Amino acid sequence: MTGFRVSSRRQQDVIMNIPCFVGICVLLYGTLVSGACDVTLHAQREPLNFTSPNYPSNYRNNENCYWDIYPATRGYKVVLEMVYSRIGYSSTCADDVLIIDVINNGNQTKDSSRRICGESRWNILIQVDQHFHVVFRTNGSGTRSGFLIRYYEKIGAGSCGVPLVATSVGKTFNSPGYPNTYFLRQTCTWTITTEHQNQTIQLVTVDSVLQSSSSGGICNRDYVTVYNGQYGTTGSYQLGTFCGNERPVFNSGVNSLRVKLRTDSSQIYKGFKMLYKAVPATTCNVTLPAVNSPMMIISPGYPNNYANGLDCQWTINAPIGRTVTVKLLSLDLENVPSCVNDYLLFRDGTTTNARQLAKICEQRSTPIVSSSNHMTIMFHSDSSLTGGGFRLQYTSAIYCGLPDLSASSITWKYMTSLGYPSNYKNNLNCEWKITAPYYYKIKVEIVYMSLEYSSLCSSDYLAFRDGPSYWSRQLAKYCGVHSNKQIVSTGPYMTITFHTNSYVTRPGFNLKFKAGNFPTTIATTTTTERPHASNCGSSMLSASQFSWRYLSSPGYPYYNYNNNIYCQWTISAPVGYKVKVEVQTMSLEYDSSCSRDYVLFRDGSSSYGTRLGKYCDDVSGYIVSSSNAMTITFRTDSSVTDRGFSLKYIARTQACGDDDTISYETKYIESPNYPLSYPDNADCEWMISTFIDGYVIHVEVNYFDLEYDSTCSFDYVQLYDVTSFETSIGRWCGTDGPNTQTTGQTMKVKFHSDGSTSLTGFKLSFTADEPTSGAVAILNIGAIVGGVFGALTVVGIATCCCCGLRSRTDCLCKNQQQRGISRDPDVSVINVPSYRQTPRTAPTPTALPILFPPPPPSYNDVTKDDPPPYCQAVPLSDMKPVVTSSPSGASEYQGIDNPAGPS
Repeated sequence: MTGFRVSSRRQQDVIMNIPCFVGICVLLYGTLVSGACDVTLHAQREPLNFTSPNYPSNYRNNENCYWDIYPATRGYKVVLEMVYSRIGYSSTCADDVLIIDVINNGNQTKDSSRRICGESRWNILIQVDQHFHVVFRTNGSGTRSGFLIRYYEKIGAGSCGVPLVATSVGKTFNSPGYPNTYFLRQTCTWTITTEHQNQTIQLVTVDSVLQSSSSGGICNRDYVTVYNGQYGTTGSYQLGTFCGNERPVFNSGVNSLRVKLRTDSSQIYKGFKMLYKAVPATTCNVTLPAVNSPMMIISPGYPNNYANGLDCQWTINAPIGRTVTVKLLSLDLENVPSCVNDYLLFRDGTTTNARQLAKICEQRSTPIVSSSNHMTIMFHSDSSLTGGGFRLQYTSAIYCGLPDLSASSITWKYMTSLGYPSNYKNNLNCEWKITAPYYYKIKVEIVYMSLEYSSLCSSDYLAFRDGPSYWSRQLAKYCGVHSNKQIVSTGPYMTITFHTNSYVTRPGFNLKFKAGNFPTTIATTTTTERPHASNCGSSMLSASQFSWRYLSSPGYPYYNYNNNIYCQWTISAPVGYKVKVEVQTMSLEYDSSCSRDYVLFRDGSSSYGTRLGKYCDDVSGYIVSSSNAMTITFRTDSSVTDRGFSLKYIARTQACGDDDTISYETKYIESPNYPLSYPDNADCEWMISTFIDGYVIHVEVNYFDLEYDSTCSFDYVQLYDVTSFETSIGRWCGTDGPNTQTTGQTMKVKFHSDGSTSLTGFKLSFTADEPTSGAVAILNIGAIVGGVFGALTVVGIATCCCCGLRSRTDCLCKNQQQRGISRDPDVSVINVPSYRQTPRTAPTPTALPILFPPPPPSYNDVTKDDPPPYCQAVPLSDMKPVVTSSPSGASEYQGIDNPAGPS
């Protein structure tokens, strides 16, 4: 009885104290729920959430809340992921708006700013010594359910991926940020190994929404590459590269795989989710989807010898209306007459009695093509000798006709586009190889051709190459309307390529060809010279002042470049022009000094000219010569190889300059060659405008270092306020750059350098916002107010601890202390546009296809089900498994490994 009275008294004490404690907490912070605002949060390794007030119910009118988010650990970065967003929408986000500012801790300057409304979602990764300042404002009209944002801290320079272990129970991993969006400019690598040596790995792409391929059908923007073995990086180890919405399946030949994700600096999407599972090494009966990107099949054990007594079967299914094409990349089997011992057998369908397409045990160059959208490949080995096995490449394509044709010296033969004279289809990539008798040449005559016309024939085209493959020298490339054009090879082979994009179609073409002793003539073409060859191609290139031309490394983008390459190209422009180069993709063996594989840019036509840049990793911005010539050197060593590079070049009178319109994004302008020295005698102009009424252009310095003189007459940046006329705002040189704003909606930026000293140059950021006065003072006041709240935090923590409130929502009011750290200018920001906005580019994979969004997730549900930070690989056995139909019983799996991978 006494014990009961004591317990009852304690309960009464607690009950009496709760109103007092809760009252203090409410006074300091508002309600202790996820929607608390006007607070400072500290991100931890475990993800936490904050939401709009009253979430998941509608927020209120006339809200004005802010959150400052810092890492809890010095030297760490903060990741912000928008899990849910439904905010009142307007074209300019002028009504209800979520503003996310990235602030440099050292000087409290704004590095970037984003305004979000509607159903847009953003993922943002800030750098060390930066923090988020998030503001949520609403007007007096309608309300919505608001937003839920997840945040956590991480360490590292933007790489990701972890070692994973495959077991007989399937597990999954996914790209960083999935299922929201991945990040810009990331390279992530996951290495997967099995528990036992006598196992291989089956990898199934469960979901994939990446940036689509380029106009040529190549995955060179955001893409995933899978390699056989944990150390393989060359083309011979590559099992495939995919992008867009493709969902391929891979099987390793050994007990390990490498998965590599690379993203560029342009657009972002949902990302991918993959299932991996360990299977016995003798398991080789798999169903594979054929996609546009080439994928590989390798023999069990590859690149080591295959085992005796194997009977494997791969069934390849392509979409309806397409065919399956298989090419042999390498083959080493026991070779006996009739291939009775070890062999590969290809059937034209999915049944064992389908028509036989080929039975081989030695290398062949002719592709094997199905007549429908199915093909079955069987591999048999007996109990005697074995070999190194095979590596096949399969892909899906619209049927183009027989790929191998023979030219007669007696009569003309004809070939046409599919359906001619009816319009051809979109998205074709057809290739024919014509062979003539030895010592003869091949003449092709265009009887009639009508294709979509485009500058440089970059949309639909018919290309002729002087040899037996796509890598042979280009003879001619045509689009538009032509007739009676003749193309002659220099030898007994010619390759014809027909490419169409996803837009306009025309009747196509009708060609005739014949073998004979013809004089060789190379047709006049409107082409882009691309040295896709085993050698370096032409060393002398000319830059056009009207359109971009292209240059890439040998083999790019289909195969990795070779070891020990030395290529050198000189690009010339007309007198009075400069050569301007933009690197589109660069994927080379990396080391900090770029001493192994590299691309070197020099000013002028000599290999001893002034060095403009030396690169072995992704490059942003332009490289510009100071004269009308530039020399580019590509060199590789004898070790690792990669995909290579692709760049474009053009002739320009100005080294730089462009016009741009901004709304709520930040626009960056850099001096030519930044962060390398700018060229001499540069004259650049940019025009920055906004269409939002009442907004002006603000400019801030990210970096500034020009040649100094007292009058800024040598090298300088000059700004103009453009209204009905131009008014100079000021001129800057040395290390003192502009931090100002216009009075109107347009700013003109002029950069000039003379013929003497050149330094690093500048990087300026431009934003459109309301005009301000004393912006720095406002930021300082904010810091003071933040300090006051930080002091109140101490009282709040003590009070909340006394209350004994230990739920996760308390984190929103516990860590209320601001940190001050030094500045890092780089920031990776990604945006998924609202479905209400008009797309500015051709159709691409839908990153977040939510036209009618489901009810918002509750805060507690999201908190409860938060995965561990993506830097850890922890199976979550308490989560309900997602069962997906997969080949060969791969749907039976449970558990989730690492959602993304560590830094």
